[in-house]
Amino acid sequence: MVSYSSNLLIRFLLSQYFTDALKITIGILFPAIIFYRLGIMEVGITLSLGALCVSITDTAGPYNHRRNAMLICIASLFVIGAITVIINPYLLVLCVFLGSCCFFFSMLHVYGNRAASLGIAVLLVLILGLDQTGSISQKLQYAYLISLGGTWYFLLSAATNLLIPYQPAKQLLGECMVETGKYIQLKSKFYNLEVNDRVLYENILEQQTHLADLQQQTRELLFKTREIVNESTPTGRKLLLSFIDLVDLYEQSTATDQKYEVIREKFNDGYLLSLFEQVIAQLGEELIHLGTGIITNQKTIKPQHGFLPKLNVLKRRLDEEEQQGKSVLVLKRVLINLRNIVNRLDRIYSYQHTSAPGLPEARAAELKKFVPSPNLSLSLFKLNLTPSSNYFRHAMRVALVCMAAFLFVHLIYLKPYSYWILLTIIVILKPGFSLTQKRNTERVAGTILGGIIGFGILKWFPGAEWRFLFLVVFMVLAFSFLRIKYVVSVLFMTPYVLLVFSFITPESGNALITERIIDTLIGATAAYIGVRLIYPSWESYQIKNIMAHALVAHLNYLVAVTNKSGNQLSGYRLARKELYVQSASLSGAFQRMLTEPKSKQIQGMVVYRFVVLTNQLSSYLATLSNQIKPNQPLTADEQRKIRSVYYKLVETIKLFPSINDEINEIHFSDYGKEKQIPDDFLQLVHQTVNDLHKEAITLNNNINGS
Repeated sequence: MVSYSSNLLIRFLLSQYFTDALKITIGILFPAIIFYRLGIMEVGITLSLGALCVSITDTAGPYNHRRNAMLICIASLFVIGAITVIINPYLLVLCVFLGSCCFFFSMLHVYGNRAASLGIAVLLVLILGLDQTGSISQKLQYAYLISLGGTWYFLLSAATNLLIPYQPAKQLLGECMVETGKYIQLKSKFYNLEVNDRVLYENILEQQTHLADLQQQTRELLFKTREIVNESTPTGRKLLLSFIDLVDLYEQSTATDQKYEVIREKFNDGYLLSLFEQVIAQLGEELIHLGTGIITNQKTIKPQHGFLPKLNVLKRRLDEEEQQGKSVLVLKRVLINLRNIVNRLDRIYSYQHTSAPGLPEARAAELKKFVPSPNLSLSLFKLNLTPSSNYFRHAMRVALVCMAAFLFVHLIYLKPYSYWILLTIIVILKPGFSLTQKRNTERVAGTILGGIIGFGILKWFPGAEWRFLFLVVFMVLAFSFLRIKYVVSVLFMTPYVLLVFSFITPESGNALITERIIDTLIGATAAYIGVRLIYPSWESYQIKNIMAHALVAHLNYLVAVTNKSGNQLSGYRLARKELYVQSASLSGAFQRMLTEPKSKQIQGMVVYRFVVLTNQLSSYLATLSNQIKPNQPLTADEQRKIRSVYYKLVETIKLFPSINDEINEIHFSDYGKEKQIPDDFLQLVHQTVNDLHKEAITLNNNINGS
């Protein structure tokens, strides 16, 4: 039996993060080693720098998006690198050019994360080219070698994609399953009598935010990769259907939300609830097991747990409680939902060992609607050229702080590696205070600890072979954790940078470590001052708008649920996806608000209650979706009560006058005779919407939103 820690290690070693890190490490080290052997280390280092910069844009997503970003990056590196080295003797001209580039490339955030990564890559080359010396031809060689190194990495990435075309999709899908399993395991703790609801809700909100991001990445990769969406291979069909069922399973898991404090009070002997906790936790464990199998390319043919006997035990216990006069209707609903989750899980398992069926042609065509083409128009850029845009404020902040730091290092500080200050600033400064502060803390802590590790290695392992071995290990680990745990990435990145310099300037040693730490502290301080004083951006001043978008998404999901047809489900699924995106956006904004200064956290408890209520409402709507049979109309009483919920939500949205999202109308085609929805459940939904309305009124009176 493989231990839990061994599974974690295997999953990490075969994850997208580690395999991408190996690719990046090979791309960076190969030219450096070749030219080191040829005795022209400087050429190798410059080529490696180009490879590093282009690798920044090679993040998870469809290969055609990655390819285009890398090609644009290569061209941009040459142009900006050439201009930088030509004008670098002219201090003031260079300062203005630096500020202009910082503004322009930071504004690329408006086009998404990949474009933002491209901006960081180009600014990295610009900063490292500030101190290039020599003749014009020697300086231009810097730009040429940078772009050549980037081209080498592009070819390496293209070759990797040809050799293992499905591996990125497998890794993302497996990671998505693992994180969904962790989410379900968190949900199981609500049935524990000792749980702290506030802490657990915050953990769940954080996990939902992370999971929504992973789902979107997976959706984009699967639905925009032609070979997969056209189901041209059995592997493509398996990946596609597994993800579709996983999203449906996630919806089922959100539908298990109830008023847990009432359930725990009612069944306070703990035994029955502990059975529910155990089964739900095992469902999460099952998904983690399945996701690990997909990541590690191991066939997981059958579940670890047999859930049917466990569910039957739960049913018997509920029947016994009911015979004793207790109302167990709420837990019976949970049990029904657990059966649905188990059935969905069995379907995903079946894809691992049988031939996955093909999707209907119309359904396959609909998938592209879920990942619309990104808006790369110039008009979007122009639209954000205003101080009311958070992207504009961020770009101005980066430009002004970098220009001030540039003048400081060239007129006052005058240290050989002072460009580390500018590098620290462009890496740390993010569009919001909380993200910047988090990066700031992690950068400083990682640099100091990494500097200590680097000092120990240089002192106790002076041999070139040992230093090279540590260099490779630290590079792989630094790039592995770059997207998942930045502080750990910096912890390994600092000694790897110091080891690189130990090959270039062996005599630097302790002085280099000291300067690295001091420069990081200066850059971190500059970033902190900038984000506090230059166009500060606080979550509490923007959160009303995010809340309004979340409410509209809930309203449109309610409409989609009531209009769901067995033949036409794309509208319903699109509304569900938008609900997940907007809910995650709201949860993320709330978490960021908690890290800001207390004086800026306006009505923090009200925001918390609002977030919890929207989470609860989305769960009730998911439950409602399970209760309404497709193509079967609701009774007149059910329609009246759902309309009441709809109009209360509309009334709540109108409390946010700046919102201009499209609000769908609710309509019913006919009246049914068979009742589908319990009255007490509809009452719960209505009560939740009423509570949301009250919180929105309080927020509207106390927060001056943007």
